[in-house]
Amino acid sequence: MESSETSLSELFFHLLCENEENMINNAEVFTRKMQQKRILICAHRGSFGGGIIENTLPAFNNALNLGADIIEMDVSRTKDGELFIFHDTEEKRMLNLDRNFTTYNSEEIEKLYYINRYGFYTKQRVEKLEDVLKALKNKALINLDRCYREESLFFEVINMIDRLNMLDQIIIKAPPTKIFCGWLKSISKPLMFIPIITNVEQVKYCEANNIDMIGLELVFNDLRSPLLDDKLITEWKNKGYALWANSLVIDDKYPLAAGLDDYVSINDGEEAGWKKLIDYGFTIIQTDWVYLLKKYRDKLL
Repeated sequence: MESSETSLSELFFHLLCENEENMINNAEVFTRKMQQKRILICAHRGSFGGGIIENTLPAFNNALNLGADIIEMDVSRTKDGELFIFHDTEEKRMLNLDRNFTTYNSEEIEKLYYINRYGFYTKQRVEKLEDVLKALKNKALINLDRCYREESLFFEVINMIDRLNMLDQIIIKAPPTKIFCGWLKSISKPLMFIPIITNVEQVKYCEANNIDMIGLELVFNDLRSPLLDDKLITEWKNKGYALWANSLVIDDKYPLAAGLDDYVSINDGEEAGWKKLIDYGFTIIQTDWVYLLKKYRDKLL
């Protein structure tokens, strides 16, 4: 007997297969943006501080005002199936909750107020994914993170962005597991996908399985990583892949770009961090400091 999740994925598959003749090539939209800017800046959870809370519309609008090209945001689903913008595991710090976000009903979440970085409650609430997407329609590229963790969650998100006619704005990143790649291949409409790569074999797997990719997010904690091999970088760029690096610092114990990060770039000079990422060939940089990176990019270009 088929599971309810399998039935749900099949439903979304049929919805996405409708009107294929009207499909647009979303990768071309992304490519034009790359050609215009050469280096794209992604705002990690928006640009926030003080009374502006991460992963909220004010943070996203602030990032756009500062010059971001891509807005990164996290998707979580409540126990009763509502989609919100929130990074689960951050419940205690941001909402003073003791359980995982996914264990609460939407009615409970909608009553809550965010806590700012000084430990005080604000007037800002957790926002629904659909409301945020509608507010950002035609304004920027958007990276929806953490929507790959469950099959039903993934297809529900894809169905929503298709219904909102926003497939040309949305970038999905995920580890390229066999299961997730299977979900991708079941979707008929064009989806902008960037696999999260920690080793070269993952790239080979995606290519061998004909996974459509607009780029590669390379995660490395050592500058001797094979992912930084000059020949490979050249090969991937010649194939048209955008190369995504993360200069943000979440935990010093787990560097995402071997120390070529925001902290070094701001304290030791851009040449010590951001410039080296650009020299390696990265064309997308995710940062917590949009304005400073944009100022440096503009000076270079």
